[in-house]
Parts: sequence; C-alpha cells; structure tokens
Amino acid sequence: MLGIYTRLSREDDESNSISNQKREALHYVNENNIQHYNIYDEGQGFSGTLRIQERPELNRMIKDMESGKLTSVWMRKQDRLARLGITVMMFADAVVKNNITLIFGDKGKVDLTDPIEMFHLTIMAGVDALKPAQQSKATKRALKDNAKEGKVWGVIPYGYRTDDNMMPFIHKEEAKIINRIFNEYLSGKGVRTIATGLNNDNIPTKYGRDNDKSIKLRNKYTKKVIERPRKNIKWSEKTISDILKNTWYVGERIYSGEKLPTPKIIDDILFEKIQRAINSRKGVRTSTPKYNYLLKGLIRCNECGRNYYGRFRPSKNDNFYMCSSKRSAATNCGNKAINIPMLDSFIIKHLFKSKDLLKMMESISNNNSVLNELNAEIKQLEDEIIKTKSRVNKYAKLLGDELQDDEIIIQQYTNAKTKLNSNEQLLKKLKIEQADLTNSEALKNYNKELLTINDKSDFNTIKMAVNNIIEDIKIESFDTKQPSYMITIAYKGFNDYTIWNTELPYEHWFCALDTHNTFNESCGIPAIYSLNEVRLFKNDIVEFN
Repeated sequence: MLGIYTRLSREDDESNSISNQKREALHYVNENNIQHYNIYDEGQGFSGTLRIQERPELNRMIKDMESGKLTSVWMRKQDRLARLGITVMMFADAVVKNNITLIFGDKGKVDLTDPIEMFHLTIMAGVDALKPAQQSKATKRALKDNAKEGKVWGVIPYGYRTDDNMMPFIHKEEAKIINRIFNEYLSGKGVRTIATGLNNDNIPTKYGRDNDKSIKLRNKYTKKVIERPRKNIKWSEKTISDILKNTWYVGERIYSGEKLPTPKIIDDILFEKIQRAINSRKGVRTSTPKYNYLLKGLIRCNECGRNYYGRFRPSKNDNFYMCSSKRSAATNCGNKAINIPMLDSFIIKHLFKSKDLLKMMESISNNNSVLNELNAEIKQLEDEIIKTKSRVNKYAKLLGDELQDDEIIIQQYTNAKTKLNSNEQLLKKLKIEQADLTNSEALKNYNKELLTINDKSDFNTIKMAVNNIIEDIKIESFDTKQPSYMITIAYKGFNDYTIWNTELPYEHWFCALDTHNTFNESCGIPAIYSLNEVRLFKNDIVEFN
C-alpha cells in the first residue's frame, strides 16, 4: 500500500496548498495504476520544524510503515517531510529499516540505501532547516526591537488597549476596575469575594467586552476545544489573582528577560502592599470551617514563621491556636499553643471595648517628629542611590570598552550593582512607611469599624472588622514558672505594632512596647489589661458586657 503524506505550514505559499499536493499525488497514483493507497493529511498550520511526536499524521504513517501496512511513501517534495534534521533522519531510518520505497514528486524514487542519496537527503534537510531558522532569528530580532520601542502584540492585560502603531495606552474605565480590585483586596476582601462582586455588578471581563462574539477554549482535562459566547465569560478567582500580581500595572513588563516600561495604572506603594498581603495570606484555607475561628489566617509563629491554626474540641475545655509545625515531629519548632477564648477576648477588648488603640493611632498620625525623621532617612537614601547608579554606569562603561576583562573592575561593578539593588528595596520599604504615616485612611477605617461593632454584632461582622484592622499577629512562648507568651500585633495602614505579654491563666495582659515606645499618657494605652470582666463562651465567641 502507498502512503501519501501532505502538510501545509503557515509560511507556505498557495502553490503548496493541500489541494495541490493531493491532486499531484492522485496523478501519480493513476499514472502508476496503484490500487491501494492511504492519505495522511497533516492539514494546515503544522510547521516543518515540529518533531515527529508533534505531528500526529506523520507519526501514524511511520507506525504503519513499521507494522508492514505500507510498502511505499509519496510526498510532493522533501520539504513536505520536515525542515528539522532530526525528524528527517528518524524518518529515513524507518524507511531503510522497513524496506520502504520513497518517492518525492519532484525527483521520483529515492534510494536511501545508497550513501550518496542519503548524503543528499541530509544536506537538503540542512538547507530546508536554514530558511525557517533565519526567519525565526529575524522575527525574534524584530520583535525585540519593537518591544524596546514600547510596542506590544498578542493578548495584553485587562485595562489596556493598543493604537494603530501597537503602542499600549490605558483604558480609563477598565483602569477604574483595576484600582477597585487592588483596593478591595487591601481592605481585606479575598479574590473570590472580589470576583463575585464584579460579576454581581455586571462588569464585563476582558473576553466579555465583545458580547456578540464567541471564544474557543480548550478543556484542560479532555483537551477538547469548545466554543463559548464571550458574554458568558465571568470573573474568576484566578483572574483576580493574576491581576494582583501583574507588574504591567506598575509600569513594568518582562520581554525576553528584559524589563520594559508600560503605562502605569497602580501606584508602586499600593502594589507592594498588595504583594505583602498576598504573601501573608498564603496557606489560609477558604473553605467553611466546622468551628468559627476569629483570628484564622492572622496568626503566625514568631519562631518558625508558619501559620497558627485553630484546634476545636467539643468539650470546650481545651480549644487552642497552635503552630502548624506541630503536625510533624520532624518540623515541630516547640512554640506553645495558646487558648482560643482568652486570645480572642483580649483582641476584642483591645480593638473595640477600650478606646486605647484609637488614642494611639491618633497620636502616631499627629507625631510629626517620626515623619520628619523618616523623610530625612528617605532623602539620604535617595542621594545614595543616585551616587551608586553613577558608579554602576561608570563601571559598565569601562567594562564595555578596554577593561572588559579587568577582574577588579568586574568586582567593583558587581558590588555597586548589589548595593544599588539593596538600597532600592530599602527605599521602597521606607516609602511604604511614609505613605502609611501620611495617610489618614487607616484612621478613618478604624473609626468606621468602631462604630460598626456593638453588643449585638454577630461573628462574621466582628471577624471582618478584626481583619480590616489587624495585618498579622505573631506568637512566641517562653518556658518560665508559668508558661508565658509574647504577642506582637501589626496594624493595617499604620506600619506600627504593639507587643503584649501574658502568662497562664491569661488573666492579665501587659503592654510591653510599641514601635515608637510611647506608652504613656499621651499614647493612652494602659500598662495592663484585665480580662476578668469579659464574659466568655457563646459558641466560643466573646460576648460584650
């Protein structure tokens, strides 16, 4: 039986069309009075640079050659076989091993047992491979040049469009949605809640903008391609998560390992806060627990950095938050568990029952000396970065000229580059602190939560309020006469924290320190909190007096 192989790549001209290849193949069949043949049509879009495994019909034809089903093979030209040397050699090996008669339409029979014919085949394979390789190199160079000019192509992130010159610009309405997503996440909302809100508000996705069109999607399990109306494409958790991590929105995209500028939608400080928030929420489960844990997702172990998780016992005599390292004896860091009702009660009293935290926040917001000190540090660091950049450029120029192999210059360049990267990271951190101290939104947010919480507040309301105020809580235990704990609480939007000490049986919570060490009358936080006036246990949630 004769096997006829046809293929058309995107780069081929009309003369190589599948219909022309089949017409010439059938002419050969009729001329030679061949009764039995099978056409292996790879179809359009399969490049000659693909390997055998990536070309199903060629793969099937070779298997039929090996099984004895085929005795001869016809192709219009050798370049229909492949433009990749390894594919040509594997095919040639199958032809020789299985005694197959090979016919190229433009040459006739080719005897690959003849060393000269095999040599010609391999030489032509190299020639055929040269053209796409040159085209690929030229295309990559052109794309890189276009990228350096700021041009973009293909699928670009939500919030952007391109003009006729492929230059990206910000879509104002979509930019508002991007800002909404970032701000809602920073306020404590999860990606699922944000996606649900956008869908409820009928905000179209990137794919849903063209309601009258459809989109082809591939099922990752069955690999089948299905067609869905674009208007049915909804916001998903992954879409929101990808947006929150996309550096396009802060003016940076990576192309071929190089950082290139894009129009900015999100402020650097906001983006950095979001990345911190994403990292702090890693490992937090989103499923509904059997028991309501007020501080779930907020507590970390100060010893090993792992999450603390809640353990509920129906007897209610031993409910506690414990370090997740205890799940394995090999990873146990030794930090002790802490009683859930007592810690929850302290947090609620600290945040809502007293006005001490409010006084502290107001004090920090009005503390100009702290801000002035930070501004001076930022100015000094910015000056240092300018000088270091100058040194980096100087050494780079020397390395690009006559001193390219000078080991001392190479070391000086490396040191300056490392110092520059370190200082830029520190500057970013200090600017976040600066933004926090000059931003009154955190204080407004706390005041709003204070007004929300009262004696009739349910668990979900209290939990949301706690998450809107606290960034994280770190626990560290100490082995003393009575096991004691150090609790460090970081507050959202204030870049500030307080440190508290307590010991069993958790009756008193001693305020040890804050970042500005201002525990006095002006700060307003008392040295000791007493929990004996707090009534515990209503489904293990604190009740207000």
